[in-house]
Amino acid sequence: MRLATLRRDGCRLGVVREGKVLDVARADEVLGIGVPRDMMALIEGGKEALEKLMTLADEELWEPLSKVRLGPPVPRPNKFLALANERVDATVQVEADPEVETLNYQTGQIPARAVQAQVGGTARIPVTGTKDAPDEPARGMVFFINNINQPVTVPKGTVVATSAGMTIRFTTVEEVTVPGTVGAVAEAEVVAVDPGPSGNVGANLINMIEGPLSLQVKVTNPEP
Repeated sequence: MRLATLRRDGCRLGVVREGKVLDVARADEVLGIGVPRDMMALIEGGKEALEKLMTLADEELWEPLSKVRLGPPVPRPNKFLALANERVDATVQVEADPEVETLNYQTGQIPARAVQAQVGGTARIPVTGTKDAPDEPARGMVFFINNINQPVTVPKGTVVATSAGMTIRFTTVEEVTVPGTVGAVAEAEVVAVDPGPSGNVGANLINMIEGPLSLQVKVTNPEP
């Protein structure tokens, strides 16, 4: 047996049992037992009032629960109980793992799935002009002239350069040896350090050797 409040001519005490409800006030009018007719009266009447209520067993007075409208259990309570609330802020670290199937509160792991997307596109931008881009360095031949009476070896990668105007630098392509006589000559191929037409220098403009080798030999380019 359960107690309820019925919304019928105000709030009336009801008893619910096995899908049926008993209007206590109506039953008391028929039976004249003198039971409490509302929830507060029943509470104030205590055990004695509840025992009287248990005597209302006439099945003809019960009606389907679906046909009545229920109200709050205690329509007009004398006291209210309110739970205090306090805001709690917390930071919890979780890990999304594609291999996890269920939420794990202890380890902080949550199920996840990897999502991949491929994007692509093309665009055309009109050009405003053209410019030549050099891709090959200039090449040429130089002569190394001995200043001493001993053979002089000119290593591969020796740097020679021009001295007039902007310095244009070249490196030797292979090692050469100048014979050991003053004025002896050895020919060597050189390649410009920077690609492009700047390496196309005139005859006899390559006249410097970088490093101590310049004390033993001198350099020149008889041809452009």
